Amino acid sequence: MKFKSIILLLAILILFFSCSQSDKKETENNEVESFCDYENEIEMTVKGYYDKMSDTLLIENYEFDVKQSDLEWINDSSLVLRLMNYLEEDFYGKLDEDQYEIIISINARKGKKLSEEFYAYHDYNSGLWSRVNIVTSLGTVWFNWVSGMPAQGGVSLDYIGENQICGVLNLNVENLNSPYIGIVKLNGKFSHKKD
Repeated sequence: MKFKSIILLLAILILFFSCSQSDKKETENNEVESFCDYENEIEMTVKGYYDKMSDTLLIENYEFDVKQSDLEWINDSSLVLRLMNYLEEDFYGKLDEDQYEIIISINARKGKKLSEEFYAYHDYNSGLWSRVNIVTSLGTVWFNWVSGMPAQGGVSLDYIGENQICGVLNLNVENLNSPYIGIVKLNGKFSHKKD
């Protein structure tokens, strides 16, 4: 009789523990979904930038409408997120004049793993850095910089998971006297969730 009571007690404890874990997991998922439920709201400006471009590129105060995105984990300390303003069926092997991609690379080193942090643009010394560029039909736009200019900015991650990422872009360079810098700005919220 005592043995049956112990077995019954263990079964009740296991059932209770598994239910509480299930509720906890569901709550965590709901919190993540509500945390990353904002829409992509990215504003892009490119003016006076000629570095390795095949022609003059002028994109001013453009609201980047993300129509598809792709998240690729390289390892636990490196990923690449691609945001595109076109659908796959509208791509014919080469970008059209009004098609753009924003490529966001997030990296960590020195034993660090990716987490909800700020990743400054090309700040290799900190151990946490981002690399962001804009791919156009005329070439790739970078956030070039020279000594004496304010730092370019970076990428803040609000949430990062295996199939979901969201955060804020805050990248700005401005020097119209240099065709290698020009004015390049990329600011706003981004969100990706794998279906």
